[in-house]
Amino acid sequence: HPIYDQVTNAPYQHLETLGAIWRENAKSRISTKQDACLYAALLHVAGDGDPLAVHHANRAELPISEWLSELFRTTVVPLYHFLAKYGVGFIAHGQNITVLLENHRPVGLAIKDLQGDVDIVNQTFTEHFGLPDEIRSILPNKPPEYIVHDIQTAHFVTVLRFFSARLEAAGVLREREFYHLLSRTLTAYMSERPELTERFKTFDLFHPTLPRVCINKVRFEIGYGDAAERPLPALGTDLRNPLVRFADDNL
Repeated sequence: HPIYDQVTNAPYQHLETLGAIWRENAKSRISTKQDACLYAALLHVAGDGDPLAVHHANRAELPISEWLSELFRTTVVPLYHFLAKYGVGFIAHGQNITVLLENHRPVGLAIKDLQGDVDIVNQTFTEHFGLPDEIRSILPNKPPEYIVHDIQTAHFVTVLRFFSARLEAAGVLREREFYHLLSRTLTAYMSERPELTERFKTFDLFHPTLPRVCINKVRFEIGYGDAAERPLPALGTDLRNPLVRFADDNL
């Protein structure tokens, strides 16, 4: 803002007073045989008590476990591959991800909100050679232990935690089976990409615990008064990582 920019320690909200985002409909980019479904919609429960994901699995004539495995391969695996190979993290909450379906089976992924929900690791990867400085300067540069939360917190905690609970509440699939499938899918991907072994250690999804990132807790403590800097989330007690807890279950 031409005026607020001149004010020392102007509240950060005053520097964000006007913005515009153009969101292109995914249908303009996909095959006519495909349909686009917001990931968040898969969690919505119909009148019969089943989430939408279950209805897609039924129409695809697949067991829910097989349908979920396909979903994980077309959503979680690409997100983790971008992170491990390129050091790029997408804040993958349920409205940022669109699942592409063909005959009700997950076949692809579309991502939006690229204007602010993309991070890049603060290390130089060989894959970054040729990346214009202008582009790198725009993206938030974060250390690996922070950027991995674009998957762990923004997707596992804020999306899959509720998805797994919905499926168990509907009597469709136990949570432990849900995370066993996810763990198995990620492990299979990692075994297929031995050249990224060190990167998998850098962006570790299988640590026994996860930090509990508390966004609202900060506001409860400091309120909503004006401040020059956007407040950072607080940390709570660690969470047990379900990928580790249920990885070796005999299901």
